[in-house]
Amino acid sequence: MKTKTTSKIAFFVTFLAMTTMVACHTKQGNLSVKDDEALVTDSIALIQEDSIAEVDIILDYPTMGSKPLIDSLRRFLATTLGVDTLYADSPDSLLHHALQLGYDEMKAEYDDIRTYREGELPTMGYSYHIKKDAETNRYVTYIVAYYEYRGGAHGGTVIWGNTFRKDDGRSLGWNMLANTDSKEFQQLIKDGIRSYFHANDSTIITDDQLKDMLLIEADIDHLPLPQFAPYLTDQGMSFTYQQYEIAAYAMGLPSFIIPYDKLKPFLTQEASTLF
Repeated sequence: MKTKTTSKIAFFVTFLAMTTMVACHTKQGNLSVKDDEALVTDSIALIQEDSIAEVDIILDYPTMGSKPLIDSLRRFLATTLGVDTLYADSPDSLLHHALQLGYDEMKAEYDDIRTYREGELPTMGYSYHIKKDAETNRYVTYIVAYYEYRGGAHGGTVIWGNTFRKDDGRSLGWNMLANTDSKEFQQLIKDGIRSYFHANDSTIITDDQLKDMLLIEADIDHLPLPQFAPYLTDQGMSFTYQQYEIAAYAMGLPSFIIPYDKLKPFLTQEASTLF
């Protein structure tokens, strides 16, 4: 068994490959960030691997910024990793506790499979990559990419984002939007999903064709919203559906960005102050 720390270069290369699938952008947002307002982070990573399990955790740990924001982000990291928030004040403590938790979980899965399967078993896999994705002088967004492999035909990936107000650290999600059940907002969702499939196929996708691509019983004009709340990027608000949520595994994670100018009628007063 070995434990090692990856370089910052490896961190960015690895995470870029994972976030590309949902078209995330790592530029700053549409408002400039002054040096004294910028969130400072340290890119840290820890990997543990043996023949039973491979576990890696890579994250942007907040080190300098407003206290409410720092506290909120550290709680977010700990909660996301399933670690007691008491360990969030130290990057080393957070990483080591999260790594041990992840490895123990994978080993338990491995031992359970061993009880009924003979021969060589596959190596279990567990990974969290959490990075700062966008920042303005009013908000910061983190992206989480989680992957696990538990010995089946293939692994599973979950990707979501979370936006935080910089002044008080408040977490923003669905509370940024209003009237999401309206016909007009539903049209934006349908157009967004259509754009995801259209990006991989130059042909025009009709409503009937789109319906055939989806694993839903709902009316094509009343599509379900994603399981995870949207988040803010430099280009607009990003929406991501998870594997099997509305489409087959082979379709990936349907995702799209709605520009802010199209969202104006649906933004809450609180969200409107962020731009």
